[in-house]
Amino acid sequence: MSQAPSTDHPVIAVQDVKRRYGDSIFVAVLTGEDHDEMRDKCLGNGADAVLVKPIAPVELRRRLTAAAVALKTLLAAS
Repeated sequence: MSQAPSTDHPVIAVQDVKRRYGDSIFVAVLTGEDHDEMRDKCLGNGADAVLVKPIAPVELRRRLTAAAVALKTLLAAS
């Protein structure tokens, strides 16, 4: 009997990165699962952004640039 594939791979990856590097690293999840449950799980486990595939290159750049600016502002304030 085979097991169904886990849909929690992005969550496990976020947990692993945060465990290794703490909050000093920005984590953006790129997933094909476009539903609130996955987004909430990822964000709840420390992801800083959740992007859903397919995503246009222009939108990807816009979202990552906005995240980088927000992170830079946050770091400058501390």
